[in-house]
Amino acid sequence: MKTHDENFAKFVAQYYQPGDRVLDLGCGFHLIEPGWETTPEYFINRGAKKIIGVDPVCSDIQSFLQKYPNHKFYCDIIDSVQKLDDYINNNNITSLKMDIEGYETKFIESQSNYPTLKYIAIETHSRSILNSMIEKLLTLNFDIHTICTFYPRVHHMCNLIYGYR
Repeated sequence: MKTHDENFAKFVAQYYQPGDRVLDLGCGFHLIEPGWETTPEYFINRGAKKIIGVDPVCSDIQSFLQKYPNHKFYCDIIDSVQKLDDYINNNNITSLKMDIEGYETKFIESQSNYPTLKYIAIETHSRSILNSMIEKLLTLNFDIHTICTFYPRVHHMCNLIYGYR
């Protein structure tokens, strides 16, 4: 098991490939400590071909739109399976980073096989969602590389899972 220090960008970065098309669900400035990069900054600074960032905090999205005009950022909430499927499939996403509570259920409920998706990193705060996510990734022929649980200062429990295919 790998350890984790609350900087989700560092966790995701272990698996990211330059040139990826990244869907960053939860791309905002949440819990960013001084000296840390946001996940969009991390991916862009290391050669992401395209970042599609989604976050419900519109001021964060406006900051990214101004700073990174060649990438796409949306102030949005993933409130349906169809919306998640559209973000992934219509943008030919190769890497998915998801750390907004509740979006995982839309991925689990989806019937899409996400043909372009090669890498996935998800944070969840529920053991049952973690178990369902593992089952879903296995049905999509992902290899599970890392699962870890830690107890950060802001949540009772945090689970991270990474898979690739």
